[in-house]
Amino acid sequence: MSPSPDSTLPNVPSVLYDEDRIGELRKTGLLAENTVENFDRLTHQAAQAVGAAAGFVSLLTENGQFLRGCVGLPEPLNSTRKTPIEHSICAYTLDRNEPLVIDDVGTDPDLGGHPAVEEYGIEAYLGVPLVTSAGHTVGTFCLVEWEPRTWTDEAVTTAQDFAASARTEIELRLELNRREALQEQLLARTEAFEALVDNITDVVTVLAPDGTIQFESPSASEVLGYAPHELEGTSIWEHVHPDDRPELKEKMEAALADPKRRPTATFRFRHADGGWCILESRGRRLPEETDLGTFIGISRDVTERRRLEERVRLLADAVERAETGVVITGPNLDPPGPTIQYVNEAMSEMTGYDEEEMLGNTLRMFQGPDTNRDKLNQLKRRLSQGTSVVNEVVNYKKDGTPYHVRWRISPIVSEEGAITHFVSVQEDITAEKEREQELERRVQARTQELRAARDEAERANQLKSALLANMSHEIRTPLTSIIGFARSIGEAAETNEDGSSPIARFAGLIEKSGRRLLDTLKAVLNLSKLEAGEMDLSREAVDVVTELENAIELFAVEAENAGLSLSVEVPNTPLRARADRDGLQVVLKNLLSNAVKFTGEGGTIHAHARAVDSAVVVEVADTGIGMHPENVPGLFEAFKQASEGVGREYEGTGLGLAVTKEAVTQMGGSIQVDTEKNEGTNIAVRLPAAEPLRQDTS
Repeated sequence: MSPSPDSTLPNVPSVLYDEDRIGELRKTGLLAENTVENFDRLTHQAAQAVGAAAGFVSLLTENGQFLRGCVGLPEPLNSTRKTPIEHSICAYTLDRNEPLVIDDVGTDPDLGGHPAVEEYGIEAYLGVPLVTSAGHTVGTFCLVEWEPRTWTDEAVTTAQDFAASARTEIELRLELNRREALQEQLLARTEAFEALVDNITDVVTVLAPDGTIQFESPSASEVLGYAPHELEGTSIWEHVHPDDRPELKEKMEAALADPKRRPTATFRFRHADGGWCILESRGRRLPEETDLGTFIGISRDVTERRRLEERVRLLADAVERAETGVVITGPNLDPPGPTIQYVNEAMSEMTGYDEEEMLGNTLRMFQGPDTNRDKLNQLKRRLSQGTSVVNEVVNYKKDGTPYHVRWRISPIVSEEGAITHFVSVQEDITAEKEREQELERRVQARTQELRAARDEAERANQLKSALLANMSHEIRTPLTSIIGFARSIGEAAETNEDGSSPIARFAGLIEKSGRRLLDTLKAVLNLSKLEAGEMDLSREAVDVVTELENAIELFAVEAENAGLSLSVEVPNTPLRARADRDGLQVVLKNLLSNAVKFTGEGGTIHAHARAVDSAVVVEVADTGIGMHPENVPGLFEAFKQASEGVGREYEGTGLGLAVTKEAVTQMGGSIQVDTEKNEGTNIAVRLPAAEPLRQDTS
C-alpha cells in the first residue's frame, strides 16, 4: 500500500540519537555480529508460538535498523539484514515501554502509508521494546504478518516473554562487557602502580620493625647512587647520620604505635659516593593484612632545596642590608593599587616611614601633587602586560619633603605564568637631579654664548658676501680697462717702434698681471658662491667626452709653448654623467691648468675618460713636480700651495683645487689624488653616470 500524496508520518523519536543509548548498544557487541544464534532460536520459537509469518530482533542506531535473529523474512532483506531508519516501524518503540501493536499498518492513523508496507509487505506488526537495566531502549523484539491480523492478548504476552529472554541475552552481554572493562581497569591500575613504583622520582622504602630494608624502589639508584636492590636486607640505621637517628627512630616508633599517624622527618642519608644527601620522608604503618612489610616511607632528596633555601636566606639578608629601597607588593593593579607586603630598612630611611606604617598600605602613600600621573598610568599598563618598567618620578617623604626617585619595577611570575607579586627597587636621586639641573643651566648659558657667536659669524659672512660683491664690481671693472689698454699699448708699440723700446714688454707685463689678478678674483668669487650655495649646479646628462676634448683644445697651445706633450684618451661613444656643464668645465680647466703649471719642459700630460661601475671617471696625470703624499689632505684648502710666501716657486692663488673639490662634491661626485714628490700627480674625478654604461676595464 503506497501512502497518499498528502499523508505524513510522525517523526522518529529523538532518543534514536542519544549517545548513551547508542554507546550501551555498542557494548553488547551485537552490531558487530551478522547473526546471533540465541536470537535466531527465540524469534523462530516466538513465530511458531503465535503463528506469525516472520520475526526478528531490531537494533536501532542513527545509521539504520540492524536485524539480528531473523526468521521468515523475504530476500534481499534476509541477506542484507539492514534497512534505512526511515523504513523501520521499530523506531517508533524507542520512546515507549509498552508493546507497539498494529493489526493493519496500512489503515493505522499514524503509520498508514509507511515504507515498510510498500518495500517489505508488512501489514501487521507486534513489537516489544528491548529496554536495558539502565533504561535505554536498544532495539525491538518483533513479529510481523504479510496480511492484516488481529493480535490477541495472548500473542502479545507470548511476545513479551520471548522479548524478556532477548533482554536477558543483552544484559548478559552488557555484564560480560562490564566485567571485561573492570578487568582491564584492574590490569591498567596494576600496571600503573608498577610503573609508578618503577618511575617515581621519590624513594619508596618498606621496613621491618627493626629497620631492616625489605624493599627499595628503583629510584634509589638515581637518588642515592646504589645498585638496584643493593640496600635490601641492610639496616636503615647503618646509612642514617648518627646525629639524626634518635629523632627518626622516635617518629618511626610513634607511627608503628598509631596507624593514623603520618610523621614527616628530615635526615641525612649516606650516598653511595660517601657523601651525605638530605632526605625528607613521610611514613606510615602498613595494614597487617598486607604481605609487604611493617612500615613504608616515601623519601625525597631535598639537598638542592636546602641549598636554595640557604641561598634565599642570604639573598634576603643582602636585600635587607642594601642601601637602595626594596618594596614587594601583591599583584592587584586595580585602585587603590597593589598592597605593600615587604619593605627593607633602606626604604624606611629613604621615606621616613616605619615598616609597620608601610605594610598593608599602597604605593600611593608616597605620591603627591608633583608626582607625574602620566608615568603612573604608563607604569600600570606596562605591568599589566608583564613587562618590567624603569622610570623616575617625584615622591614625598613622611614629613612632606619631595624627593626624586628612580625605580625599577618587575613582575614575579609563577610557573603557571601568573603574576604573583611585583618587586620594586628604588633609589633616591635628588642629589643627581640637582647636579643635572646645574649642568643644564650651564649648558643653556653656553648655548646662548654659542648662539651669539653664531649670529656674529653670520653677520661676518654677510659682510664677506657684501665685500665680494663690491670686489666683483669695483675691481673687475677697472681690471678689464687696464688689460684692454695694456693690450692696445702693446699693439701700438709693436706698430710704431723699432723694437728697441721697452714699452711693448711693459705692456705685456701689465696685461699678464691684470689677468692674474682677474683670475684670482674669479676663483675667490666662485669658491664663495659654491660654499654659500649661490652657484646653481644643475644635474643633467652631460657628455664628458665632448667636454674633455673641448678643455684639451683650450690648453693645447699653452702646453706646446711650455714644451709639454698633451694627450687625451676617450672612447668612441659618449660618456654621459649627471653633472652641470659649466661646473664640469671649471673642474676640467683647473685640473689641466695645474698640470701645465707644475710640469716642467719635456714632461707629459695625459687625460683619460672612462666608465667604471655606475660612474664616469676623468683622470689627469702628469710627470710634474708632484708632492709628498702626506701633504695631500691640505691640497683642497683655499689658498694652500706646496710652496708659500713671497718667495714661492710657482705663482697662483691656491684656490683652483678648492673650487674643483667644492664643485665635484656639489655635483654628487668625488675626487682622489695619487702623487709622489718629483714623480708626478694623478687626479681622478668620479661623477655619477646618467645612464647605464659600457664598462671600460683599461
